[in-house]
Amino acid sequence: FDDRLCIDPDNEMYADRFAWTVLDLTIGGFDVEVECRDGWKGAPTAIACAEEGERYTIQGCQLEIVFCYAPHNTESYILKENQLLKSGFDVSVECDATEGYVPDPAVGGASAQPCVNHGESYTVKGCKPELAWCYAPHGTEGYILKENKLFRSGFDVSVECDSMGGYVPDPAVGGASAQPCVNHGESYTVQGCIKQRYCLSPTSGIHHGIVVWENNIGITGFNVSAKCGMGYQAVAGNEPTVAPCTAHGERYEIQGACEFVPACYAPRHSEGYIIQENDLFSKTFDVTVQCDSGYSASGVPAAKACTKH
Repeated sequence: FDDRLCIDPDNEMYADRFAWTVLDLTIGGFDVEVECRDGWKGAPTAIACAEEGERYTIQGCQLEIVFCYAPHNTESYILKENQLLKSGFDVSVECDATEGYVPDPAVGGASAQPCVNHGESYTVKGCKPELAWCYAPHGTEGYILKENKLFRSGFDVSVECDSMGGYVPDPAVGGASAQPCVNHGESYTVQGCIKQRYCLSPTSGIHHGIVVWENNIGITGFNVSAKCGMGYQAVAGNEPTVAPCTAHGERYEIQGACEFVPACYAPRHSEGYIIQENDLFSKTFDVTVQCDSGYSASGVPAAKACTKH
C-alpha cells in the first residue's frame, strides 16, 4: 500500500470552477470528490500525485455558456443589465416610482433571477402598484396646473402662476409648487402664487427734468428706472433713483433731482480749427481746440462756453 501523501492544489487556480471534498490524500487510497460550480459543466475528476508532497490535480469542468434574455413584460421595473451570462449574472432592479410602483416587502423588494437554460428569460419580481392616489385641491385660483401623475409615488403635477389673472410667484417660498397627498384619496397641495400688488406712479409734474421708464410697477418684480432727461443734469451728483412702494396702491418714490443746463452748439464757422467736443453743457463745458494744418496760432486756441441754451 502506497501511503505517500499528496498535497492540495493551488486554491486560486481551481476555486472558481470546482468544489471538492478531500477523503484520502494517500497515493494508494487517493479519494477526492469533485463537483463543477455554477456556470461550469462537465465530468470533474481529481488525479493523484505521482510523488510524495506533490499537488494532486483537478480537471473536467468547462465554462457553461448560458445567456439569459430580458423578460417580455418589464412594466413597473427599471432594469440595468450588467451581465446576462448565467455565470456572473448581474442585473440591478428598481421599482418604477414614476409609474406608481413600490417595493413589495413581502418578497424582499425588487430582484432579478438568472435563467436556467440558454436562451430563456431571466425573471424579475418584487414591485407592486402603490394604491395611494391624490386628488386636485378645491381652491386653485391663481394657479395653472398640469396633472401628469396623481399617485403618491411618482407624483408629478407642474404648476404655474396665473399671470393673466394677476398672480405672480412668491419668492418667499421659492415660487409655485405642488406637494403630494399623504394618504389615499386626499388632496395634494399647491403653494407659491400670490396676487400681484401694484404701486402707483408719483404725481405728474413734480419731478422736473426726470425721465421715468415703468417696466414693472408690481411690488413683486418691481422694475422702474429714472434718469435726467435731455438738457438736464443731476444736481450735485444726486442722480435720480426709484424706491418701490411697500403697500398696494401707494405711490413709488423718485429721489434725486435734475436741473436744466444750457447746451451749446458748434459755431457756424470753424475753418482753421480742429475741434474736439467732449461736453457741450455750459456748466461742464469741455471743448478742446487746435489750429488746423496751414494755420498758425494767434495766442492760445481756446473755446468759450455759451451763456444761453
